[in-house]
Amino acid sequence: MTNIRVGYMEDKIINIRKAQLLSFSIAIPFLIIHTGLIFMFRYYGITPMFYFNIGSAVFYLLMQIVIAFKLLRVFIVASYIEVVAHMTAAVIFVGWDSGFQISLIGISFLLFFAEYVARTIKIPYVNSMLLSMLGAVSYIAAFVFLSDHPAPYSLPPEVEFRMQIMWAIIVFTIIIGFLKVFVELAFRGEQFLARRASKDELTGLYNRYYLMDHLHRISNSEGLNDHYITMLDIDDFKKINDTYGHNCGDYVLKTVSSVLKGNSFGAKSIRWGGEEFILIGSLKDRSMDEQCSILEDLRSSIERYDFAYEGTPLNVTVTMGVACYEEGISIEEWIHMADKKLYVGKCGGKNRVIR
Repeated sequence: MTNIRVGYMEDKIINIRKAQLLSFSIAIPFLIIHTGLIFMFRYYGITPMFYFNIGSAVFYLLMQIVIAFKLLRVFIVASYIEVVAHMTAAVIFVGWDSGFQISLIGISFLLFFAEYVARTIKIPYVNSMLLSMLGAVSYIAAFVFLSDHPAPYSLPPEVEFRMQIMWAIIVFTIIIGFLKVFVELAFRGEQFLARRASKDELTGLYNRYYLMDHLHRISNSEGLNDHYITMLDIDDFKKINDTYGHNCGDYVLKTVSSVLKGNSFGAKSIRWGGEEFILIGSLKDRSMDEQCSILEDLRSSIERYDFAYEGTPLNVTVTMGVACYEEGISIEEWIHMADKKLYVGKCGGKNRVIR
């Protein structure tokens, strides 16, 4: 069971490590942007914003440490507040035409994306709706304030023009980039859930849900003629559980499953439930007699397999019931036919293939 859980964790679409990398991909460009703004505001003599951006640059340096310690909620909340504060100060000191307010669009999107990631990997998160209202209020308040209080500083028109373009590029890059990431995560998430829904966790084989879906797909495409079902049951499995415990039973189930997965005749292996399995195969390239001979070899290989649990050798055998598809019957009836053949094999002494 431990290996299965570890595999599950590694197979997650996004984890804390990936969330850290995404956070670094935000914090480092923000550090570079504020470093550039330090030089720009110093050059044009806008002293308040010069010092503000020094503080912002130091802030994003510290955020590298915060991210390294996996304090991602702290990083998101603190960064959002910093952007809101920077936007408010910038438009008040240099005016609306500088375009700093555009940054709120991108950061608000990142705020909701961060909540999605946090919920996905089950770490503490902040309510994006409530926090984004702070940005909306600041945006409106700054606009109203500037209508009655002209900015004390101004940038040259050509600089304001370039700033508008720069902020547009930054914001569109953030939105397009992270929307692409979100779409990929959502798509892979659906695939992941589909795999999880169709796989048995203990054995890694396909499960009953997959079996029915798979058979209906075959029926709707090429038809079920020339297909067969083998119902396979581990003999005296309850005795194994009662004698050696359920951990031993799990070992037997996983080992038999690995033998079934390694079959070389192209049949799909499904865990039907408990100690029962189903094999689905095609008769297009071989006769039923040839297929039954292959199944007999499979039964024999399980009988000869060196089963041993905690140093105790185990005698494990299986019984199989084989049923070819018959025109006009339902999938459920087909499975029931194989199950009846299996029952005949069980009553006839077990450890055999019944056609």
